[in-house]
Amino acid sequence: MRIAALGFAAFVLLDSAAGATNPGSSSLSLAVSVRKADAAYQNLPASLSAYNLAVREICAAMEVQNPPQFASSLKKLGVSFDSPKVGLPLRRVQIAAPSSAPNGTPVGIPMVVGYDTKMRVFIRQRAFL
Repeated sequence: MRIAALGFAAFVLLDSAAGATNPGSSSLSLAVSVRKADAAYQNLPASLSAYNLAVREICAAMEVQNPPQFASSLKKLGVSFDSPKVGLPLRRVQIAAPSSAPNGTPVGIPMVVGYDTKMRVFIRQRAFL
C-alpha cells in the first residue's frame, strides 16, 4: 500500500501488501483502517463511500501524529508514505473541509499540508508561499 500526499489532497493508492500485516497494539486502529481501505479499494467504484470513510480514518490518524512517527507506523504495516518533494520538512497535515463535487463523489480525502519553513532562506526572486 502507498499513501501519497500531493498538493492539497491525500490519495491512497493500494496494492496487495497491506493485507499481510501483524500490527502491535499501539497501531491496531491504524492497521484496521488500512485493511478496510484495502478491501474497499479492491471493489471500487462500487465501494467508494466505504473507501473514502476508511481513508478519512487514516487521515485522522495522520492529523494527531507528527509526520515522521506516522510514516514509521505505516512502514511497520507494510505501507509507504510518499510526501511531495518540495525541499521542506512536512510539519503537519489537516483534513480540509469537504467541497461540493458537481460530478459525484471524489475519490480520496482533501488535505491541507503544512511545511516547516523556519530554516528556509527566501531570496526575493525565488520566494514562494
